[in-house]
Amino acid sequence: MKKRFLIIILSLTFCSVGLAQTKITMQKEGGVYVVPCEVNGLKLKFIFDTGASNVTISLSEAIFMIKNDYLQPEDIYGSSYAQLANGDIVENTEILLRTIVISGLTLKNVRASIVNELSAPLLLGQTAIEKLGKIQLEGNILTILNKGNSSYDYSASSTPKKSTSQRKAGSGETTNYDREFSGTQAVFTFAPILETPDMVTSKDVGRVENNSVTILEKYNNKYYKVKSGSTVGYLWAGWFKK
Repeated sequence: MKKRFLIIILSLTFCSVGLAQTKITMQKEGGVYVVPCEVNGLKLKFIFDTGASNVTISLSEAIFMIKNDYLQPEDIYGSSYAQLANGDIVENTEILLRTIVISGLTLKNVRASIVNELSAPLLLGQTAIEKLGKIQLEGNILTILNKGNSSYDYSASSTPKKSTSQRKAGSGETTNYDREFSGTQAVFTFAPILETPDMVTSKDVGRVENNSVTILEKYNNKYYKVKSGSTVGYLWAGWFKK
């Protein structure tokens, strides 16, 4: 009798765990539903878009995140191309978001793209949604029926490949701050050229042309004086591709 009672209790426990659900109330803004998130500790609102293959942020958010240390040089790892609705092909910059917290659920190592537009919408696409597990949408209620592998780390075959100049320091690896740059260097598309060597207080004097700059002199480990087209100013070392 006691054994049967114990089996029943255990069965009910496992059932309750299996049926555990998380309900998230989305907010309607401008005719679309948005989800409050914390990205690397920064509070943002994303459009919940099951049709988007990737998480995307705009150039405005990217610059703010870099200026305020929410995004590090080693989190920027390459470029990709996307086709817009009008048929135009645009270049985006690929990044890795270390954490996205949604209603207490933490998603780790989420692939994302920076769209080369200041006012591009923030989309929570499949690279994040697939980590939530099985979901259900009813109006503004998002129900996570069973949690996916939210802490999943990409395998070696799918991990973003970074150049040695963009890897974390430690164990003999280097960052862009440890390297010396000279001559003509390849940089990411939207890299801003600054009036002074300070991303927090300086205003932009222009953007790089043709994804490259000519280095005029080194200011310190983090900034170089550069020229791109007719624009001369300072560039943060994290923008260099190599």
